[in-house]
Amino acid sequence: TQYYVLSGLLVYCGLSLTSAVYVTFLLKNGLSLMEANLVNAAFFLTLFLCEIPTGAFADIFGRKTSFVVACFLYALGKYIYGLSSTMSFFIMAEVIIAVAYTFQNGAFQAWFVDSMKHHGYEGSFTAIFGRLSLICQICSALGAITGSYLYAIDSTLPWFAGAMMLIVLMVVAYLI
Repeated sequence: TQYYVLSGLLVYCGLSLTSAVYVTFLLKNGLSLMEANLVNAAFFLTLFLCEIPTGAFADIFGRKTSFVVACFLYALGKYIYGLSSTMSFFIMAEVIIAVAYTFQNGAFQAWFVDSMKHHGYEGSFTAIFGRLSLICQICSALGAITGSYLYAIDSTLPWFAGAMMLIVLMVVAYLI
């Protein structure tokens, strides 16, 4: 249950809360479509460059630590996004979020599997991950809708709300 809740919250506040308003936010802050795509390209370039080093971090310092670092970096990136109004700051925020993604990618699932095996679980993980996929899809839809409503109030609210919720998620992950 904890894994489902943490995963759902990560998808909801880490990814989906800003997904529906991402490009609109960049355009509202004066970026052209070309510049918005360059900001997005920074994300994917960072993913490519950081996947292996952050995987090694998880192997050395632990999967839980990697996930906690990911939550902190996600929150920092979201916060910087909310404060930003220039392409260079959007790229900086995007790079931080991409690094967060690489810290979380694989480490979170491995932390769960290791924990289950540590407690004697010997069954298949197929049903667990299938249910997880459904939960994440629901949280993704809810996050996109919530983020759109927050954006209608103030364009920075999805970013700041996501950052605050990610800090809470980081503390919860650290404590369990």
